[in-house]
Amino acid sequence: MSNPIVMESRDFEYLNTLLSDKKIADAVSDDASPKPGTFDIHIFDVVGAHLFMVTIDQEQVGMFYFYPVTPGVWDMHTLMTEKCRGKSALIAGRTAIAMMFTTYNAVNITGRCPHTNLPSIVFAAHLGFKHVKTAQDWVKRGFTYMSTYYEITRNHWEELCHS
Repeated sequence: MSNPIVMESRDFEYLNTLLSDKKIADAVSDDASPKPGTFDIHIFDVVGAHLFMVTIDQEQVGMFYFYPVTPGVWDMHTLMTEKCRGKSALIAGRTAIAMMFTTYNAVNITGRCPHTNLPSIVFAAHLGFKHVKTAQDWVKRGFTYMSTYYEITRNHWEELCHS
């Protein structure tokens, strides 16, 4: 298997496919998330979000999207199929983060996941994200759960690149 390739994309059909995948949706969505098939792809153009396709051996295996929070601050969303896990997912994640810091001058990248989603928390830590806080604000199927918030700053990312 080859290393993943990460490239900027406007393939909203594939994004909707990922968001409609039950395994992915169960891991990353909450009650506030758009329902499968209803994600408004035009919002990306309106707010200036960035979408990155991940392929391995020319097969689509996932996406990242970065949603602007404030100038220089981006919220990272990870949507990977079972074909992009472990080392491949880390290479892809590091590549997407590098693109945001170098091409789009991000200063800070943030993320959030359910406190029970241990693979996502470990993934974020391996990418260099630092835990910021935990809050009881993830609402899923009417129940409130804990969320883990994390971030990586440009300075911390540069330190990681030089260590």
